[in-house]
This record gives sequence, C-alpha cells and structure tokens, in this order.
Amino acid sequence: MGMILLEGSMEHMSLLLGGSVFNNIFYRLMGASVGKNAYIEGRALEYDLLSVGEGATVGRETYPQCHTVERLVIRNAPVTLESSATMRSRSVIMPGATLSKGSCLQEFSLLLKGEVTGTNEVWWGNPASRRPPGVYSSFDLNLKDEQCVSFSSLELI
Repeated sequence: MGMILLEGSMEHMSLLLGGSVFNNIFYRLMGASVGKNAYIEGRALEYDLLSVGEGATVGRETYPQCHTVERLVIRNAPVTLESSATMRSRSVIMPGATLSKGSCLQEFSLLLKGEVTGTNEVWWGNPASRRPPGVYSSFDLNLKDEQCVSFSSLELI
C-alpha cells in the first residue's frame, strides 16, 4: 500500500516539475545520476538505477523502466542514457538497456531488456530495432538522415 501511495505522489511531482531544472535536481536528490544540460520530462520509479548523461533528453510520457516482474520475482537492472541520447515521447527502455551516445529511441518504441544501441543510431518499433538509413517515420519527415530532435542545446543545470 505504501509503495502505491509513494508511486502516485512521485507521478504528481514529475508532472509538476517535468522539463524544468528543478526536475533534474529532484532526480539527483532521489539518487539518479543526471548529467549537465540533461532534459527530463518522463518519469521513473527506481531513481537510483537511472543514469542520464550530459545533454541527454528524456521526453514527455517516457518510461525508463528499471524493473521487471518475472515469475513473481522483482528483478532490477540499471537503465543508461549516455551523453546526447534521446528518448522521444511515449518510448520505453527496459531494465539493463543502454541508449548509447547520440542515439535516439523514436516515439512509441520499446528498447528490450539488456539491449545496447550503437553510437549515433536511430531505433524504432516495438520491439525496437535500428532504423535503416534513409527510412523515415511520419514523426521526422523534416529531419535529415540519422538526426534526432533533442533539447540538449538548452542550458540546464
């Protein structure tokens, strides 16, 4: 019961602070590793297992999930977003996965447990796989090949 109440209050805190400098401070106070100029608008539950690199972006309604329940056993593993990595809206990263430097996880995509992307790659789908060069989704028709929108140019704490 206590975890349900705690999780609910954290969701409200995340909605209130999402995308602001105060959200980065809140995540750090909760135990997450947050680099300079990171932009966090999504929410997490296991802050101490989350690492967001310098200039990385965690978009709106994203979920870096650091736990799974397998055969009634809760298993935790760290989730890492390296520098300048981007999780776009409503994407999910499973435990043990790493979004490498400069990589992008597109909207509505799911990066599976233990998966590691390559540097500067764009991944999409459910489950996510590397997007072939020259193939675009309806979300990024105005972008050049292998380019992803990020807020890393913002000067945040």
